[in-house]
Amino acid sequence: MAEQLPRNLFAAQPAEDDDAFADTAVLLRLAEEVDGLRGPDFDRKVTEGFYLPWARRVSAAFETSGVTGTPTVVFDGRPVTVINPMGYAVTPEAFLAELNLD
Repeated sequence: MAEQLPRNLFAAQPAEDDDAFADTAVLLRLAEEVDGLRGPDFDRKVTEGFYLPWARRVSAAFETSGVTGTPTVVFDGRPVTVINPMGYAVTPEAFLAELNLD
């Protein structure tokens, strides 16, 4: 049987009008899917809201960033295309070419 990879938070993201990630039970259930993440210290920090100030800072930074959607990549202060006009991820070659690291 193939090893099952943990889902990522983007894949588990609730609808815009549902703040499911505010529910510690949801967060802890998702954390179960990441090997080695769950434990007494992590669970206590999630339950007691230890990570909430970080989440608020990240949310505030997003709100003031000018970004209007995800996924978004900004490199050296400029947006980099990650989704092509047909709605698919750009190729790694196209992404690297846009970075223009030469």
